Amino acid sequence: KHITTLKPDYFEHIYYKNGIKIEVDGVVKTYKICDEVHFGQYIKVLEDHMRVNIIGFNKKGVKNEANIEVKKSELLRWFSFDKKSRVYRIEFYKEDKFVGMIRARVE
Repeated sequence: KHITTLKPDYFEHIYYKNGIKIEVDGVVKTYKICDEVHFGQYIKVLEDHMRVNIIGFNKKGVKNEANIEVKKSELLRWFSFDKKSRVYRIEFYKEDKFVGMIRARVE
C-alpha cells in the first residue's frame, strides 16, 4: 500500500566561516553553523547579512526572522526535532543559497 512519496529539495550551499551572534535570555554570544544554542526564555538571532528562518516560529508578514525576539511559548511543538518538543532548527540563507543551520534547545 503506497502511503507517501518523498522528493528531495536541493539548495545551493555557501560556506560561511564567520560566527553568528545570538542573544540568549539577555546574553549575546557568538555561535558557528552546526552549533547548538541552549535557552530558557527567549532567543534572538542578531543577523543583518543573511535571511534567518526559525523553524516552528511564524509571524504573519515576516520573511526574515532575524532580530526578532522569539519566546519558547511561540514555537510550534510539532516542528521540533524531538518528541519532547525541545529542539528546533534555525536555518540561514544568503542570496537564496543555503548557508547552514543551528539547533536551538529549550531548557
